Amino acid sequence: MGVNLLIPVHYEEENVSILIESLEKVSSIISILFVYDDLQDPTSNVIKSIISKKSSLNISLIKNKGKGIISAYKSGFEYYKHSNFPIVIVMSDLSDEISSIDIMYAKWKTGAMIVYADRYKNLIQFSKFFNIKIFLSFISNRILNLRLQNNIYDYTNNFRLYDNNFIKQNDFKTSKGFEFSLETTFLSKKNKIKVDKVDVHHNFNRKFGKTKFKISSNLIKYIYWLTRIMILK
Repeated sequence: MGVNLLIPVHYEEENVSILIESLEKVSSIISILFVYDDLQDPTSNVIKSIISKKSSLNISLIKNKGKGIISAYKSGFEYYKHSNFPIVIVMSDLSDEISSIDIMYAKWKTGAMIVYADRYKNLIQFSKFFNIKIFLSFISNRILNLRLQNNIYDYTNNFRLYDNNFIKQNDFKTSKGFEFSLETTFLSKKNKIKVDKVDVHHNFNRKFGKTKFKISSNLIKYIYWLTRIMILK
């Protein structure tokens, strides 16, 4: 028993080796799936090389059936559709606290269908990286916390565990990708499922590559799902 990892990659060739090294230390991982977009992306060659050397890890690599991060998610969900174990979405930019995956899995075993990774409980830990994107994220998450009245302060982090039955039972409407975290929050509230969280230290300071998140192209979708959560009875 354990967790299946779903990791979209897009020109993360400098990060993926470091990421896999950190994953080797996580005892609850049973499968690692990388989903790539572009045939010209050198990340896939790095992963293929690692697969040939890391016989102790169950690593797979597939081509995204479409384009973009939400299509990568859905390609991964399709890949894992016969699994009875939860899926953890992990970013490939080294931002996520990989060691918390074991804690997420422990929370799932107690009955949680979604386990959030909460970056925002402690403002001090990320204050030195503060910018407009982080500020808007922090404020919107605090508003959601007040509306939902629970101990979760971060609903927009896509680093998250999902029970596979939750994934199979829902037809997701997300179109851009990063707002998927808000759609699943909406669905969890609407369907009154059990959720939990782990507090994490998030690496806001990307060392290699460029962020794929563009606030201008995602803002309208974020507002849409925020509004639906706020007015949900």
